Amino acid sequence: MYPDNNWYSHRKVLADYCGVQNNPILGSIQHGWVSPFDFESFLIKRNFNFFCWNDSLSNFCNERAFKKVIPIGAPFLYLCKQLEKKYPKAESKGTLVFPSHSNLEDYQKVNHFDLIDIVEENYEKPFSVHFYYTDYHEENVKIYKQRGWKVLSSKIRSSNDFLINLYNELNKVNNIVSTDISTILFYAMYLLKKVSLVSKDKKNNNINFILRNGLDTYTDNFVNRYQEILSGNLTIAKQKEIADFELGKKFILKPYELNKLLGFENLFKSGLSQILSKFIEIKQGRALKTGDF
Repeated sequence: MYPDNNWYSHRKVLADYCGVQNNPILGSIQHGWVSPFDFESFLIKRNFNFFCWNDSLSNFCNERAFKKVIPIGAPFLYLCKQLEKKYPKAESKGTLVFPSHSNLEDYQKVNHFDLIDIVEENYEKPFSVHFYYTDYHEENVKIYKQRGWKVLSSKIRSSNDFLINLYNELNKVNNIVSTDISTILFYAMYLLKKVSLVSKDKKNNNINFILRNGLDTYTDNFVNRYQEILSGNLTIAKQKEIADFELGKKFILKPYELNKLLGFENLFKSGLSQILSKFIEIKQGRALKTGDF
């Protein structure tokens, strides 16, 4: 129903897991990791359910009398459950870097030159960089290609295979480096990759020029708890523990349970959701839904 249900192929992944058609649902699916500094933004009157990843967000809302926030685990975990049975573990090598990405609200700038130097000095070859599609443009691409890096890009966020493409890219490498605390870090931790955070440049300034919604404070707090993430030496066991919590592993439902909760096959809910979706699209514009911006 809501525009972001289509983002990153999340609803499709959940429908495939349930073995049903990817019908609209009467509610909203969390489309990315949420920092605790953003929890206040979810304290709005909701007429329909918000399906979040873990209970840190749902407890925050429920304690403030907002009861329609329900943890179900991240769609990425449901994708992993489907793919782990189908494909053997791929051979992996090298380092994949994820610079902070731009979105509709702001365009991100990263000190790419220092980032490249830091990665080349400390991590395993070959090197590749993955740009969110909003940042995949000549100015950025040229910087990395001149250093002999492989340059990758995500598909548009409304792509039906967005998440599986990301899953495949993560599985091809040993090391994942990100310039902020973001969804990708927790995905990589869950897949048992060596994960590192590069948040400062060579002069100890923020490597990202734009920091959103208290993320700098959260990053400092995270680093204080897990100093080893700066060097890529956080143990695989600790990484998995962090990922399991943030992605809501304990809330994963069985197919029939998830199907019943989301209402994929409930004709009334799907029909009403389609009607409401059209109203929202008219009000907010189609670009928000598709990601064409």
